[in-house]
Amino acid sequence: MMCLDIYLLGLSSNEYQKIKDQIVPPSVNPPLLSWDFFYPSYQMRLRKATINSDIMTLETWTAKYNWPINLAGTLKENPWEALVLTDDSGKILWVNNGFFEMTGYSKAEAIGKTPVFLQGKKTSNTKKERIRAHIKSRKPVKEVLINYRMDGTTYHCELNIFPLFGKSATHFLALERVV
Repeated sequence: MMCLDIYLLGLSSNEYQKIKDQIVPPSVNPPLLSWDFFYPSYQMRLRKATINSDIMTLETWTAKYNWPINLAGTLKENPWEALVLTDDSGKILWVNNGFFEMTGYSKAEAIGKTPVFLQGKKTSNTKKERIRAHIKSRKPVKEVLINYRMDGTTYHCELNIFPLFGKSATHFLALERVV
C-alpha cells in the first residue's frame, strides 16, 4: 500500500483523474510490517547526554584525586569513542559504555585487568614499548595499535593517553577510537 500511496502522490491532478476509478482499496487493512524513523536531532541529543554522563563520572574521579585538569576541554578537543581510566600500575578502574561498543567487552570484564588483554599477535611490540616509555616518564602519548575485540576480530585503535596528576601522576586516561 505504501508504494501505491507514494506513486499516487507523484501524479498530477489530470493523471490521477484518469486512473482513480481503477484504484480499489483493500477489503482488509494489512498489518504494518515496518516503519522506520530517522530523527537526527534525537541522535545528537543522545550523544550529548552520553558525553555529559562520561564527563560527570570523570569529574567525580577528578574531585576525589584533585587532578588539576579540564577534562571536559580535553574530551572536546580530542576525538574518542571509548574512555579507559587506569591507576598508576595500569589496572583498569573504569570504562565508559563506548568501550563495550568498540571492543565487545563489558565493564565488568575490563575492570581489574590491564589494557594488554586487548592485544595479540598483530599488536606492534615497538609501539607498545613507545607507549610504555611515555607512561613511565609521565608524558602524554598518541599511538595507533592493532587491538582485538572479544570476538577475535582486529581493529586499529587510536590511543590518546593522558597522565592525571595530583601531587604526582596517579592515574592515566586513554581516549580511544577506531581508525
